[in-house]
Amino acid sequence: MFDKIGASVTSLSMGVILIVLGLIIPVIGPILIFVGVISLFSSIIGPFLGIKPLRLPCPYCGTEIAVMNSKKGINCKACKQRVVIKDNEFIKINS
Repeated sequence: MFDKIGASVTSLSMGVILIVLGLIIPVIGPILIFVGVISLFSSIIGPFLGIKPLRLPCPYCGTEIAVMNSKKGINCKACKQRVVIKDNEFIKINS
């Protein structure tokens, strides 16, 4: 008797899970496709629109640093010093 009840509960649970997934996947799928297409286009078109990193030497050690112009500052990976970005130039922080 218990085996039949357990099997019925398991079958019913699986049915509910499959119905819920069947309702959710068609809604989420197009959203994920839209995000993927936008990311793809931005990575292809971005360089043609002039969206490229600022590449200048570190004012402390001379190592080339590439950073998006929208940032206010960055730490040099070579010398670990903080560099401020102002008017498309790297500036030393007085310490």
